[in-house]
Amino acid sequence: MAALAARYKAGQVIVTTAEARQQWPDKFLWLHPTLDWYSRPPEELAHNIRAMAAAAGRPAGRYCLMISEEVPPNWETTVPLILKTLDELN
Repeated sequence: MAALAARYKAGQVIVTTAEARQQWPDKFLWLHPTLDWYSRPPEELAHNIRAMAAAAGRPAGRYCLMISEEVPPNWETTVPLILKTLDELN
């Protein structure tokens, strides 16, 4: 927690999924894939989502993914890809 607090004081408030799960193992994580991921090739997007889900840990019901900025312009292809990727993990 001290390392996270130091980063917060330094203006770096981004916490990785792995750090969040380590710090709060009993909490439900509300995760936010960055908007940039949606512009990546489908294989890279799927890889990033798998990595985020793996870092969030098991059981799968202890986290969710969200879009909180703007809706990606290619949401009609990327959101189904993300859902399919998550479905394949379970």
